[in-house]
Amino acid sequence: MFIYDSMAQGLECLAKRELQSAESLFLNVVNDPYSQPEETKTAKIFLNDIRACQKGDKELEFAVY
Repeated sequence: MFIYDSMAQGLECLAKRELQSAESLFLNVVNDPYSQPEETKTAKIFLNDIRACQKGDKELEFAVY
């Protein structure tokens, strides 16, 4: 059985510096009514980091992801 994990794929995209793909995957988690509250909270944190980076307000350390 195949299990689709948006969080894991989003982190993989972040590690590869694919911000738009990661943003899309984390939005899927945030908008999923069945996602766990902790997972949703983490996805929102990553989304905020990505958006701050895109605006130029923050520099991401890709090695962390």
